Amino acid sequence: METGKGTMKLTSVNTYTGGTTIREGTVEIHGGSGGSGLVRGWVTVNAGGTLAITGGDGTGFGWNTPISHLTIHGGSVQAQGGSHIGFGSFTHVGLHQGGTISGSWQWNGDSLLSFTSSGDSTNEISGSLTLRSDAGANHTFDVADGAAAIDLRVNATLSDIDVSWLAPSHLIKAGNGTMALTARNSYDGNTIIHAGKLILGDGTSHSNLADGAAVVVASGAKLHLDYSGTDTVSSLIFAGISRPPGVYTSTNSPFITGSGSLTVTNGPSNVFAAWASLHQVAGSANADDDHDGASNFAEFAFGQDPQKGPSFQPLTAIPDRATGTFHYTRRNATLSGLTFRVWTSTNLADWTEDLGAVQTVIEQNSELQEVQVSLSQTLLNHQKLFVQIRAQDR
Repeated sequence: METGKGTMKLTSVNTYTGGTTIREGTVEIHGGSGGSGLVRGWVTVNAGGTLAITGGDGTGFGWNTPISHLTIHGGSVQAQGGSHIGFGSFTHVGLHQGGTISGSWQWNGDSLLSFTSSGDSTNEISGSLTLRSDAGANHTFDVADGAAAIDLRVNATLSDIDVSWLAPSHLIKAGNGTMALTARNSYDGNTIIHAGKLILGDGTSHSNLADGAAVVVASGAKLHLDYSGTDTVSSLIFAGISRPPGVYTSTNSPFITGSGSLTVTNGPSNVFAAWASLHQVAGSANADDDHDGASNFAEFAFGQDPQKGPSFQPLTAIPDRATGTFHYTRRNATLSGLTFRVWTSTNLADWTEDLGAVQTVIEQNSELQEVQVSLSQTLLNHQKLFVQIRAQDR
C-alpha cells in the first residue's frame, strides 16, 4: 500500500496475495518478469495515486500470475513500457470517477477480460490499445450513465493483431452511458452498440472504421458521428434489420446524430427484403404468409407480425366521429423510405385522397411510430365515412 506522495519502485516478482492499494503518490513497476506479474490479486488506484509500468512488454501485470482486478477510482495507470492484461486468467478492469489509463496496452477478449466505466466525471483511455482475440473476438466496454456529457473517452489508437488463426476484434458498447472514440483506429472487426450512445470522431476526423466491417445499432441506442465527411463500412444493421447500400446521416436515419455520415457498400436491395429475411417471410411482398388478409408488405409497413394471423391490428385508437382523429402504428417513414397517405370513401367503391389530413407522430421507438391522424373537417359532414391508410415505396 502506497500512502505517501513519493515513489515506491517494485523490481521483483512478489508473492503476497492481499492486493495493492495506491492512495496517493506513485508505485512504479519495473524490470523483466518472464511473464509473471510483479503484483497480483486486486489492484486499486485512488485519486491522487499513480501506477506506472516502466519495464518492457511482458512485465507489470504479466500473464502467468496476473492480477484479478484493476480498479481505478480517479487515479492513473500508465504503461510506459507496455503491458498485457486479461491473459492467463480472468481480469476485471474498472474505471471510475475520472480515472485514466495511458500508454501501450494489449487487452484480451471478453472470455478473460471485462471492462466497466462509471461515475460522474469523464474516464479516459489514451495511448494505444491492441485488442487481442486470443480469448474471444468481442471486447465489451460497459459504460454507465453519469453526469458528464461523455462518460468514457477513448483517445487511444485501437488496433488488432493480424494473425490467421485469430478472428478480427469486435468492439461492443454496452451500458446506458456515452462513450467516444476520438482517435484514428485500425481494428478490423465490427462496431456494435447495444445501448446508450457511441460517438465516433474528434469533431473533424472520423474514427477510420474498417471498410469491410459492420456497424450494428440496437433499437434505442444512438450513433453520433462527430466529424466532417464520411466513413465507409461494409454493412449497417439497425434494430436487427440490415440496411440497403447508401449514405446514412442524421437527416435520413433516426438512430444517427451529428454532422458526419456513413457510406454503406453492401446490404439488401431494400428495407423490406431485410425485414422479410429477419422474420423468415417465404412469400413475396404481395403474398399473405399468415393468411390474415393483410399482405406481407402491409405487415411490414404497419409494424405487424407476419407469422401471427390474428395479430394484424395497426389501429391503436379508433376514429372519433366528432373530431375526425384516430391513431395507428407504422414503420418509421424516414428509416423505411415509405410514404403513408390517407384516403376516404363514402361507399367503399370510390376513394379520394384526403390531402388536408394531418399526420402527427406522437410516439416513436426509432423503428416504429405511433401516428395521430386528423381528417379534414369537411369530411365529417358525411353520414358514412370509410378511411384507409395506404403505404407505398417512395
